Amino acid sequence: MRSDFGFGLLIGILGGMAAALVLAALTNIWGATDGAWLYRWQTLVTGIAALAGALLTVRMIERQVQQTDHLEQERVARKAIAARVLLPNALASLSDYAEECIVDLRKIYAMTSVVELGEFKPAVPKQEVMDVLSSCVEWDDSLRTPLIELTAHLQVQQSRIQDIAVDGRRVHRWGTTKVGHDAAQFILDALELHVRCEAIFSYARGEAKGEPGNIPYKDDIQRATRLFRIGREAFPLVHTLIDYRFAERPLV
Repeated sequence: MRSDFGFGLLIGILGGMAAALVLAALTNIWGATDGAWLYRWQTLVTGIAALAGALLTVRMIERQVQQTDHLEQERVARKAIAARVLLPNALASLSDYAEECIVDLRKIYAMTSVVELGEFKPAVPKQEVMDVLSSCVEWDDSLRTPLIELTAHLQVQQSRIQDIAVDGRRVHRWGTTKVGHDAAQFILDALELHVRCEAIFSYARGEAKGEPGNIPYKDDIQRATRLFRIGREAFPLVHTLIDYRFAERPLV
């Protein structure tokens, strides 16, 4: 609005000067004046011309800045689209990683000694997946918050599961409860990772608008336990943690 007003003011000033000069020329031709008035008012005319030039310069700079901003917005939009195109595959790969972890942890949960663990090598998410998540966080505002939450949870999950490879005794320090609380926590971490990926899928594909919720509810995690056959009888500690950590979905 201000730019349009300034441009209109500039056009008015230039139009007024042009009209004055035309009038001066006509009166000079008709002999009404010898042009002395222009000499007397040349300082004012020069000032008006300088002001008009300054306004014109400001207007040109404004247009250049607007064009630069527009080009930058287009660049960011293209980056966001490129990152969004790769996001569904990255989420699918991350879900596969969570499933690998759950399969391995199901086996570890049933172990009764450190000897059985042997040289356990936990699964690792692909670096390309991490790159895509990083690009989406950087360029895509619409999914930034849930992806930051997802990445933060992934980092915690990786850190915890790597402890098994570094020190197998950590998993078994609960004695008669076999792997006990630690293994149940690792399984729950992988279940939550899978749930968070599933929650973002439809938004990543553009099938849903807005942002997915950042906090998985108890029924989300319970559906994942059924998917990966983490039953209450066989994995009671996992379900105890679910009851403790996750809230019921609010009634609409």
